[in-house]
Amino acid sequence: MKKFLILIIIFLSSLVLAEENKSKDCFRVQDISGWHALDDKRLIVWSPTQSRPFLVTLMNRCPSLIFEHSLVFKSTLSRTCSNTRDAIYTEDMPCHIKSIQRIDKEKAKILVSAKKAIVIDVRSFEEWREGHLSNAKHIELMQLEKEIKDVSSYKKQTIFL
Repeated sequence: MKKFLILIIIFLSSLVLAEENKSKDCFRVQDISGWHALDDKRLIVWSPTQSRPFLVTLMNRCPSLIFEHSLVFKSTLSRTCSNTRDAIYTEDMPCHIKSIQRIDKEKAKILVSAKKAIVIDVRSFEEWREGHLSNAKHIELMQLEKEIKDVSSYKKQTIFL
């Protein structure tokens, strides 16, 4: 009777775990068709095709993520889900997964193109000198209308003010 009771408990706990994972956005590691690191904490994974993107957010910074040519996915139950047991390994360190969110193709395209965006800092020159983003272009707000034509030649890039 004890053995039977133990088997039932194991079976029920595996059902609960399976049901919990069903409610999360997950992908199968063997079906990954590509990935793109957005920064050191987020990447987009396409699985099984380019039409099914997932936004993966990591718990910790993964400094070499954007430079990696290959990643190792450690998953439980052959699916990678949002739990602390699943991780992505770079050459330097393991990066534990905080969340996985299924996104549409358009949002994936926006996130990838935002990485290539032009950032324009419209503060005064004094504020600019005190500190700014390293990739930002400085155009004072009063000069923006005159100088935007120089920036607008970058028609295929997103511009953030």
